[in-house]
Amino acid sequence: MKETAKKGRKGRLFAFFRKALPVFAAALVMLCINPRTVYAADIYASGDNWELDTDGHLTISNQEGMEEWAPFGEAMTYRIFIRSVTIEQGVTSIPDNAFLSHYNLTSVTIPDGVTSIGDEAFYGCKVLTSITIPDGVTSIGDSAFDRCRNLTSITIPDSVTSIGDEAFTFCESLQSITMPDSVTSIGEKVFRECRSLTSITIPDGVTNIGEYM
Repeated sequence: MKETAKKGRKGRLFAFFRKALPVFAAALVMLCINPRTVYAADIYASGDNWELDTDGHLTISNQEGMEEWAPFGEAMTYRIFIRSVTIEQGVTSIPDNAFLSHYNLTSVTIPDGVTSIGDEAFYGCKVLTSITIPDGVTSIGDSAFDRCRNLTSITIPDSVTSIGDEAFTFCESLQSITMPDSVTSIGEKVFRECRSLTSITIPDGVTNIGEYM
């Protein structure tokens, strides 16, 4: 009888730990992700100058938040959860690798006041379909939109003067693009593997076109 009771207690204890272990493991993972993570009803995670809600919408409130997010800080932890991004007034530049390989990113709002888009800023955002670059941006960095395979349209404002190497490489869904008269320099391989591209308008003021454009 004692042996049977002992086995019964062991069985119940084993069953308890078997059920509790996944809960403890999940809690440990959440704590290790980021000690500043907030679990409110509508907020999934937040930092000093950025906030990610439970719908996958990221809001970056200022340049400090932009630098905090990129290039390999918070973005590496949360990038797969991002569905949309709002960059608020006060941000003046989008750094290199800012949204590198944000695979599920579908839309971005960039405010007036941004003057540059860095190298590989949106590299590998494969479900991003369109983007509007605001007036004031003067340069688009190397591979800025490289491998945005579903990007069908992009608006380039009159303020842009240079487009970096491979800026739109492997944008396989991009169908047409018109460059403003302000552009004077186009880098190498800018439209390489843009298989759906049927027309490009190059302004008269362009003085430099890289190889294999």
